[in-house]
Amino acid sequence: MEAKTFAAFLVDSLGQIKGKKAFQKFVYLAKAHGISINHAYKMHYYGPYSETLAEEFDDIYREDVVDLKKQNDYIYVKGSKTKEALTQGQEEIKDHQAPLELLLQRFGHMTPRELEIYSTTHFVWRIQLIFKRPTDRNTIIEETKKAKFPKFNIHEIERAYDDLVEWGLINSK
Repeated sequence: MEAKTFAAFLVDSLGQIKGKKAFQKFVYLAKAHGISINHAYKMHYYGPYSETLAEEFDDIYREDVVDLKKQNDYIYVKGSKTKEALTQGQEEIKDHQAPLELLLQRFGHMTPRELEIYSTTHFVWRIQLIFKRPTDRNTIIEETKKAKFPKFNIHEIERAYDDLVEWGLINSK
């Protein structure tokens, strides 16, 4: 799915995107749901981050697919080209309807801060898996804690991990 289509879908479905950080996390979590949006991620201060996605989001803003809410420089709302992007991407949206709905159900109500801990926890698990390191609950929680404590307490990290396992986004074997 194109990032432009995804941004239009998000802003249309949620009414707003709560900043660039939230958009980055939504794209990362969409990938975890099997929605292919081709951007490589690395760990950043705010969790998984893609420089190419950040550049593409700036283009999406310049193309007016999303616009800044006037009273807040960090809230993105529908732009004059949102509907056009949705029309152009309707097949992509239809092809990914079920995972998009799950993504919104699970994460659509979350704050950027909450999106950060969920995406970071998943990212830590994924890196451990890729490098054939331990992926048990205690290891993932400890590695996430190294990256995010004291910004996030142990209970927030455990909750994110447990939810991700329950939703099938982390394989706890």
